[in-house]
Amino acid sequence: MPPSVSRSNFELPSFFCSNLSGPDQLIDNRVKVTRVTFCFKFIRSGIMYRELKNLFEMAKLKDDMHEIYFNQIIETFAISLISVFIPIYLLQNGFPLESAFTFMLVYWGAFLFTPIAAEISSKIGFKHTIIYRAPLLVIFFLMVFFVNHFPQILLFIALLGGFSAILYWVSTNAEFVKSADETKGAKQVGYLNALPQISAVIAPLISALLLTNMGFPIVFTIVIILIALSQLPFLLTSDYKEKFILKMKDSWLFLDKRFFLLFMIQGVVFSNEFLVWTIFVYQKFGLISAGLTASLFGAGMVIFTLIIGKASSSSSARKNMLILGSIGYAFLCILRISTSTVTEVILISLLAGIFTTMISIPIYVAFTERAKKSGILNWVTFRDFSLASGRVVFMLLAIAFLLFSIENVFYTAFTIAGIFSILLVLLAK
Repeated sequence: MPPSVSRSNFELPSFFCSNLSGPDQLIDNRVKVTRVTFCFKFIRSGIMYRELKNLFEMAKLKDDMHEIYFNQIIETFAISLISVFIPIYLLQNGFPLESAFTFMLVYWGAFLFTPIAAEISSKIGFKHTIIYRAPLLVIFFLMVFFVNHFPQILLFIALLGGFSAILYWVSTNAEFVKSADETKGAKQVGYLNALPQISAVIAPLISALLLTNMGFPIVFTIVIILIALSQLPFLLTSDYKEKFILKMKDSWLFLDKRFFLLFMIQGVVFSNEFLVWTIFVYQKFGLISAGLTASLFGAGMVIFTLIIGKASSSSSARKNMLILGSIGYAFLCILRISTSTVTEVILISLLAGIFTTMISIPIYVAFTERAKKSGILNWVTFRDFSLASGRVVFMLLAIAFLLFSIENVFYTAFTIAGIFSILLVLLAK
């Protein structure tokens, strides 16, 4: 059985306090000295200084981008407090692992309704879609919290949450692609990914500490309050009514077979990282380690997103990054199979964030360049549908193996994700 959340079994990792011991004691002194030395030199480097300076010079970006950035910073932090723990919450409330996997299958399966979300966005506009969708998100989190009172509608709750999410991402991605500067597209892709990640890096660990000391009620309350606050950037700016046009006759599902496969594989990678790896760490090492794992994954993304985003302007650089990232991530999937210590979990999670960024940023930059030339909303719909397809395929395979052998489901899922990651090498160009 998974470890329960209580004060009695709470042990702060030695990553933060060296005089404690227990299953969450993380690294020896030599590793800590090496990490501190690396961080000190890295922060002092001219590259990091220039990137941080650019990061906070937000006034140089297009006006349309500001409300997107600030909304994502607040909302990503809020959702990062709870999203990674929702499957764990289900497990702690007596639902079997199969139900947690099925919940996420339906949640991500709702993303296949991307055309409906795109049609709504094209009718009422980006800003209004984001604002009107917020109450759905609040209802979703409330229903998840009270799921024990009506477990029979678990899958409906997942469907509601997934549709709420796709309303947001279709609109956000369409607006970003439209607003991104032609000559600074790669840099702005870096900002779009880095800023929310910076706000959310510490969120899972903070949440794990709150859950251990105060329980889920306080975390759900904080999340709902922050979701409401995340709407302020839109409400305080001028009324924005521009609408995108969705041309279904353009066969959005078959816009580009190569991009479909690229996004589908990304969906597999994200699902493996968000769900399977997190639950594996939770069941083996506890809640604090699961939260730390998610935070370190985000830290790995932040460290490399700005640099890679800026360096992804040329197609040759994107190709090399994609190849290196896919091989690196596949290698990590092999390492996960034999993971036995928290130190290994930490290193794998940090590297996973780095390699995932090396995969996602080049693909997203190329996608942005392509979408701006032909039907933004069609391409955004195509992208989100393709990502959802990858998530659904991965979850169906994971559930099938779960029913066959629950003992080996995690190792099988890691293997599947690694195989899909290697396929990216064949698609790089």
